[in-house]
Amino acid sequence: METITIILSIIGALAWLPDIIKLIRNIIKKPKVTIISDKNLELGFTLFGPIINLGLAFSSERKDALITKIILKLEHENKDKYEFIWEWFEENLLEMQIPNAGIVPYKKNQQAIALKVLKDNLVEKKVGFQIQEFKIEKNKQLSNLYEINENNLKNNIPPKSILSTNEYINLNNLYKNSFIWKSGKYIAQIEIFTNENKKSFTHSLNYKISTYDIKQLEKNKDLINKVLENMFIKQDIEYTEIWTWIYPLKSEN
Repeated sequence: METITIILSIIGALAWLPDIIKLIRNIIKKPKVTIISDKNLELGFTLFGPIINLGLAFSSERKDALITKIILKLEHENKDKYEFIWEWFEENLLEMQIPNAGIVPYKKNQQAIALKVLKDNLVEKKVGFQIQEFKIEKNKQLSNLYEINENNLKNNIPPKSILSTNEYINLNNLYKNSFIWKSGKYIAQIEIFTNENKKSFTHSLNYKISTYDIKQLEKNKDLINKVLENMFIKQDIEYTEIWTWIYPLKSEN
């Protein structure tokens, strides 16, 4: 009798085995993120240094995914390499019907901290990438200059005197040395890091910058000098700048 009871207990336990295995699989399985990139990149050089803006679409299989970081590794055909980190992504909040203008989307840029991708859903974002090392050094130099400028105002020192300071010269040199764009072919590899996976997901794309594109971007060098002079010398609150951007098309090879 005891043997029969044991056998029946085992049979009962085995009946639950498929459900238990399924439950374990659901617990331990990890999301698989797929990345799709837009056909055009937006490249620039502004007060934020070299910039890459790119439309990306994300989907997650098996499970929801929490994207915690995106890195863009860039390599020129002459082997120059740079690493960009996501800084912001564009979010569509709503669409408004404007007379004589049609539907106008209302968007805002949001600091990139994390991005939730639900299972079997497609999330589309325009992501802005910058070079972290440039950002840190630029903020350091700007902080020093703001302090010098404040002291100059307190002591009635002419604003133009800031032009001869080491800090101002260093900042100008930083911008001059940070213009990385060159004509030729580039390979960009995007790495997506999630909270659930140890390994990153990757997506590669190629594009080419022409000599004409470089000449257009170089216009921003002079504009940066004008913006800095306005910040610390002229201080015209109505001053506005119009940056030049280029939009290379990604290629298959």
